[in-house]
Amino acid sequence: MASATNIASQVEEFEKQIKQGETIRIQASTVVKTLRDQYKKVADDLETLGVKPSEAKTKIEEIDAQIQEKLQQMKTLLPTDIIKKYANHDFTSNHTSSDQPF
Repeated sequence: MASATNIASQVEEFEKQIKQGETIRIQASTVVKTLRDQYKKVADDLETLGVKPSEAKTKIEEIDAQIQEKLQQMKTLLPTDIIKKYANHDFTSNHTSSDQPF
């Protein structure tokens, strides 16, 4: 048969665990509320920009593809061969040579 002290100790431990569980539940509820608030703000911001939250990932991918395309276009417009050729050229020298860029 269990002693009164042992029973009281077990009840006390159960109460402690219940309080810990309640604290964890409150913390989890707070995190969920914060995440919902953040989602609502981002969704509102997206709506302001004319993008539905469900379409945001697709829109981001489209914009990223456009950026990559523009970067490639810019790359083709740069005279990289001339830049490489004259990267270490001494433009302060008065030596005339046929290899002057200007």
